[in-house]
Amino acid sequence: MQDRGPRGGDVAKVGRALAAMLDALNPLRNRATLAHANDLLLPNAEAMLVINGIRTVLHYLNAKLSP
Repeated sequence: MQDRGPRGGDVAKVGRALAAMLDALNPLRNRATLAHANDLLLPNAEAMLVINGIRTVLHYLNAKLSP
């Protein structure tokens, strides 16, 4: 996954930002979703932000790792 094309530095910067986002997901999953018993859940807009962020990373990995 090292070949990032002609703007590799910029793509790497985006990748690091997405990694930071993924790092922030674990506490959200544990404390603000139905994955565990919680009284306070994420509001709809914030939940969609998290879901779409995860989907973006998964789409990228699928495209990058598919033959």
